[in-house]
Amino acid sequence: MKQIDLNENLISVEEAREIMSESLKHLKTSIEKLNFKNTENRILAENIISKINIPKYDNSAVDGYAINFNSFKKSNFFKVVGESRPGKPFGKKLKIGEAIIIYTGSYILKKNNVDTVCYEENCKLKNRSLEILEKPIKGSNIRRKGEDVKRNELVFKKGRKIRTVDLAQMSSLELKDVKVLKKKKLVSFPQEMKFAQVRPKINTKFMTPISLCCWH
Repeated sequence: MKQIDLNENLISVEEAREIMSESLKHLKTSIEKLNFKNTENRILAENIISKINIPKYDNSAVDGYAINFNSFKKSNFFKVVGESRPGKPFGKKLKIGEAIIIYTGSYILKKNNVDTVCYEENCKLKNRSLEILEKPIKGSNIRRKGEDVKRNELVFKKGRKIRTVDLAQMSSLELKDVKVLKKKKLVSFPQEMKFAQVRPKINTKFMTPISLCCWH
């Protein structure tokens, strides 16, 4: 029986890699939908567009006192008439000369008539009477609606590898499921294995030695 010389007309490792890379371009990629919490290190199969503003409302960036800046035209003394907490915003309109206690992250509603938040440490409170010791700049310490992400803004592009930090952003976007590429099955061939060419699908020569990874 005639022996086959497997070392005849071999191709280089670099050529084999090029052939493999080219063949991968023609693979059909499947898509699956997963809960965003289970998508770390997966590849996005769609653009992620925000359906909401982040933050949803104007809110306080610090603990302190919320006022209408025009009150300074009369005095730097204010009457404290209420408070705003995260999840429980102040529901009334401030009059000139009034203030409310406000905490970081507390919503500031349009009807509140608030446009400035003063640092707690720059104020002195006694018996619901507030003295502002250091006059702030108008608009200070307010995070505006949509300041971080605006509604209909592109947040993540298709093809992005999802990182751990992205999961927190997805949570803030109030996502549930996202589309990702399905994982490919990986078959690893050990070194020293020799491969014969297969025609007509792949036009290759014999190649060895090489650690070859093929996608199914």
